Amino acid sequence: GITLLLVPMATLLDIPIAKWFAQEPLPSWVGLALEGLLYYAHGTGIAVILFGLLLFAPSKRWNIPRLAVLAAGGGAISTLTKMFVLRPRPNSLFLSSANNDSAWIWSFDWTLNHIADFEPSSRAFPSAYLATATALTVGLWTLYPRGKMLFATLCLGTLMQRIYCGSHFLSDLCGSAAIGLWWSYVCYHPRLMGSM
Repeated sequence: GITLLLVPMATLLDIPIAKWFAQEPLPSWVGLALEGLLYYAHGTGIAVILFGLLLFAPSKRWNIPRLAVLAAGGGAISTLTKMFVLRPRPNSLFLSSANNDSAWIWSFDWTLNHIADFEPSSRAFPSAYLATATALTVGLWTLYPRGKMLFATLCLGTLMQRIYCGSHFLSDLCGSAAIGLWWSYVCYHPRLMGSM
């Protein structure tokens, strides 16, 4: 709930943060490191993590299907949500002349009139990568409580990469984290999927 409430509050900071990152203030090696961290929320990276659990933690192998459902579900729900939200990505705006009003360009396509031109990579809200990373992080926290800092760092790295490359505003990522956390709740609640 808190991350969802952060969406309108973070919208106030969207344009200044996007402008700062558009100037490429960080060294190039930071961008490369963030690109590498994105594999944590990518299908290939998730497959490697699940395969690693299968090989090196045989006692935890029964949790692999739930981790796969966590990761896939978070990304799928985000992609479905993108079908209804028409919000441009920061890298598609002229940030040099953008003001705070530009961050409030939200429109909702409840009737799916624009479904024919739907392209997930052209819409900003929400980030499927971060929703996937958030849900996967919750699952890994549950399995390995001692690794909380590592998993949180990988998830935060995914968040930073999405802002760094200009694909999402901060408010998009707050909404994405809310989706990932909600899906984790569904997967672990004893009266929902958690009873499996």
